[in-house]
Amino acid sequence: MSAQIVAVVTGAGSGIGRAVALALAGSAITVVGAGRRLAPLQETATLAVNRFIPLACDVATHEGRA
Repeated sequence: MSAQIVAVVTGAGSGIGRAVALALAGSAITVVGAGRRLAPLQETATLAVNRFIPLACDVATHEGRA
């Protein structure tokens, strides 16, 4: 049995976070991409083709992590 690798990337909707998320997804790693805005995360999901799970949240606030 092989283990599935899952990575969590914050800021995955744009910039460096998106680049990291796409690089990991391109290496057959499932990525949970976190960010404050859902729309950019959904764009990243389209580019990552079935290896990206968008999660809208704000890790800077307690309420955003609940």
